[in-house]
Amino acid sequence: MVFVNFGTFKLIMTWLLIFLPDCCKQDMVLKRASKSCHCAYPIKLDLFLSNVSQNPSWNDFLNELAVQLGLRNTQIELINFYVLGVSTLNISMNITPHKGISFSASEVSKIYSSLSMHKVKLDPRLVGGYQLLNITWFEPPAPSQGN
Repeated sequence: MVFVNFGTFKLIMTWLLIFLPDCCKQDMVLKRASKSCHCAYPIKLDLFLSNVSQNPSWNDFLNELAVQLGLRNTQIELINFYVLGVSTLNISMNITPHKGISFSASEVSKIYSSLSMHKVKLDPRLVGGYQLLNITWFEPPAPSQGN
């Protein structure tokens, strides 16, 4: 999926909503590269981006972010952009596990520390800087205990 062409993205998402209604359980999302109903509990990230290029390549941004977080680019899906100024914006994204349906606590901790301690160095031609605004880890419910 190419994120630069939002028309295609909206068309694909509309198709998924029509043909896969109520596919995922509460707090789950479809995995980005999924061709059917493959859901996972995501990590939701909110980042503030400063000095954003006038014509950023979001694919390059996602690739760079994924590599530095030890992920694959297909694990990251941009879900919202909030333009704050000429070259500043907030972005929200879901990150899904490559295998399984949820991240472990150590994986979440690694992603959190990499972003909060600014270990991730983004290409300044794309983004001048970033700040972690929020990280939300959606976990599967604890198994119910039998009587």
